[in-house]
Amino acid sequence: MRLLKPFLNLFFLFTLAIVFTSCHKEYLVHEEKSLQADVLEKVNVWLDKQKLGSIDAKAGITTTKVNGTNTKVSGTNKNANIELLKQNLDFSTAKTEHRDKNFDFLIVPIKEELKTKKNLNKNSTLNMLFVMDKAGSIISGNIVYFLPADGKKRDALSPHTIQNIFNNKPVSDNGMFKFLSVSGTWIYQLEYKNGKLYSNGIIKTNKVNGAQKTNSSCIDWYLVTTYNYANGSSYQTSEYVGTTCDGCDNLNYESLCPGSDGGGGSDIQKSSEVVIEESYETSIDNEEGSGISAPPGGAAARYYQPIKYSHYATVHRSTVLGYTYVEGVTIDPTTADPMQSQFIDSYGISGTRKLTILNHNNSWIPLVPPFVLITWECSLYGLYLSIDGRVWSHYWNHSHMRVAG
Repeated sequence: MRLLKPFLNLFFLFTLAIVFTSCHKEYLVHEEKSLQADVLEKVNVWLDKQKLGSIDAKAGITTTKVNGTNTKVSGTNKNANIELLKQNLDFSTAKTEHRDKNFDFLIVPIKEELKTKKNLNKNSTLNMLFVMDKAGSIISGNIVYFLPADGKKRDALSPHTIQNIFNNKPVSDNGMFKFLSVSGTWIYQLEYKNGKLYSNGIIKTNKVNGAQKTNSSCIDWYLVTTYNYANGSSYQTSEYVGTTCDGCDNLNYESLCPGSDGGGGSDIQKSSEVVIEESYETSIDNEEGSGISAPPGGAAARYYQPIKYSHYATVHRSTVLGYTYVEGVTIDPTTADPMQSQFIDSYGISGTRKLTILNHNNSWIPLVPPFVLITWECSLYGLYLSIDGRVWSHYWNHSHMRVAG
């Protein structure tokens, strides 16, 4: 009996542990389901608010503004697309990624069924991206349509892909990220090569030969793309992609039909964000002059003063019914300091460097609201005057990008 008692005590403790573990797991599962249900409810309520309101009961048409012009838009198919999206969100594999102290990203995979119904690339990856504040409220959302550069299908985006895109960090998945509205309208795209942003494009009306190709009933749309190169240079293209007219209501994804997803209403709150960015250039290729032999004692301590670039911009946003969007961005020209400085070349000979900033080319594209990608570009001309009478010049490009929000 004495031998049996310790065994019974051990058995009792073991049974108690099993019961406790089972109850704890059941509690965690219940808690997880409760949290998932809470997020699901928030998502569905937010998506319902994005449906076109004030639709004419007879014509099924509402009015929205495009470049300040009233444009009639049909909402029947747009609303049907939002409803289809709601039915194909896979919350079982949803995840969150951190943006900053103010925002987090909720990334919800979209089921293959929707991709099939919308005849999208079979090797693509579809996700619904929500921007949430720290209180858990949804600020905005877009469909992310990823087309891999290698053409190989992925079950999911690599970890932290969205987080890295919006924090200017290297991205593991190379390819094209197309951002669509919740009803499927093509808004903008980002292309990554070797982990870096290679190009960014936005769908917008464009001016051709000094005149905007827009009339009261139809709008010509263009994909305006900026390509960025490792040496800091860039160039821009404008490609015609289609025309829409009053009552446009294309059921397809990547449609050009303008919409009012998240817009409407008179209760508008305006805000501004001042963006200040600084960067340094410590060594410019080919800044050194030539024409004399190195000193007998070997090369001297070469020194060219680092250049401090300052970039300023003001982002103007409006919030309507809890939905924040970017109205515009005021971008100041890049400044450099010092514009004149002393240098010592490799021959130990000093001189003066004078800088001139040329060809300012600043731009911005709206990302998932309230974020915006700002790009500052300029060229610099350096004139070098050595005390031994030598004069030479050097020309280079400077580019800086920042995601604000």
